[in-house]
Amino acid sequence: MRARDFQRSKVYSSERSLHEAGELLTLEECQRIVDKITYSAWWAKRYGRIVSVTVKDGRGRRRAGAWADKIALPRWARKRSVICHELAHVAIRILQDPRKVPAHGIRYCEAYLEIVKRWMGQETHDDLRQSFLDGGVKFRGHEGWRPETKQGRKAV
Repeated sequence: MRARDFQRSKVYSSERSLHEAGELLTLEECQRIVDKITYSAWWAKRYGRIVSVTVKDGRGRRRAGAWADKIALPRWARKRSVICHELAHVAIRILQDPRKVPAHGIRYCEAYLEIVKRWMGQETHDDLRQSFLDGGVKFRGHEGWRPETKQGRKAV
């Protein structure tokens, strides 16, 4: 049984303007960006290891998708911002059992913001963070956030 993805629609709504900006990239350009990020010392320091992630053509898919070792990018999704979104899913799969945590939960949003800050810049990070706050997206470090216990419930 999978954990309920309680804020998926909030994350998607909050990042809409981020995904609307930016140029479309080729699959080869996307692969180079993914390799640069996942083979970096920065990635290894945060997520414990270097990972090899293959970028696949997402033809026939409505949405981009991420697994432990690949991401699928339909033509519309071949943007730096979507790559960061999908790599945050890869990072979470390294840190936690994806069946036990929400796909767009607090830890995911923290990883997403970290990746955006490092690979897209402080201004883009700040814009996304503000959009998360405006949209009611919960992430570590925002007002009202509380640490989770091992069982996944908020500590009191």
